[in-house]
Amino acid sequence: MLNRERDPKVAQLMALPWTIRVSKDDENGLVAMVEELPDAIATGNTPEELERDFWQSLAESIRARLALGDEVPRPVRATKPLPSMVSVRLQPPVTTAAYLGAELVFG
Repeated sequence: MLNRERDPKVAQLMALPWTIRVSKDDENGLVAMVEELPDAIATGNTPEELERDFWQSLAESIRARLALGDEVPRPVRATKPLPSMVSVRLQPPVTTAAYLGAELVFG
């Protein structure tokens, strides 16, 4: 499992339906960006590398915002208010997009 976040608040935020844009770079590598968190950028030469880097980048972006007391923006597709704290058990995703319920936009 690629997402092994121990902080329950970070794990809860990582599980939201973020909008992820995936494209190819100039050298045919893959780049994923989270629309709502512009600093969450992942790269990789394979989908597996991209997914691994994605989880790390998303977690670091969320942790940094929380540590600085900054607001973590809500995903565009999130419709329900966020609870203050919930227990989350993360299952291994089939793919990052399937797990996150994310809208992937290939450009």
